[in-house]
Amino acid sequence: MSAWAPVGVYSVGRSEGSRPHERNGRRSAIPSLTTDLANIDGDGRGGIRKVELRSTDSRGRLSPHGLWQKPGGGKTMKRIGFYAALPVIVALVLFTASFSQSNSTPSGGSTPIGAANILFGDAEVTDGGLDVRAFVPTGSMSTNCLATLAESNFAIPGLTVFCAPRQFHGQEGLLFSVFSPQPIPTGLILSATVYQEHAHGYGPPVLYTGN
Repeated sequence: MSAWAPVGVYSVGRSEGSRPHERNGRRSAIPSLTTDLANIDGDGRGGIRKVELRSTDSRGRLSPHGLWQKPGGGKTMKRIGFYAALPVIVALVLFTASFSQSNSTPSGGSTPIGAANILFGDAEVTDGGLDVRAFVPTGSMSTNCLATLAESNFAIPGLTVFCAPRQFHGQEGLLFSVFSPQPIPTGLILSATVYQEHAHGYGPPVLYTGN
């Protein structure tokens, strides 16, 4: 038979206990409180007395209502807390696995996924000598792309940069274009930072001859 342990000692003005309530000839299930005298402070003439309160039900059994706690109950609360936190733990594990997978670098790309610095030269200049038109394989057809000029030996005002998704020679990738206000001299060195969403990588640029 399990025992109950007191939670604390309380100060009250009387040491009398209450009896179980009766209603219609039946004992009520409302627990009664009985008191055990622990110490007497004062002169013994109605002074404040420290008592321990025991809570019992109508059958005289100890009850854990507020003042009593079953030894070992902490283990039960620990188990309840663990099961309550289990869904959160599972969600965190699944989120971590998904995040790691989305940030992994697929094989087959020449550079890591993200932005890349690409070098362009004479091979990507059109016949008219006014434009740079290059196709960069990425494995993506996303219209979300960015391109900025980095360094060049032909840095003049008026250079206009564009990027767009294209399919070229059976590959998906990025069309990089630079339009110049004057002819581009031979020996062009031009580097640019390019980005395309969902790119699997950035391959070497080739002259683009499509539309």
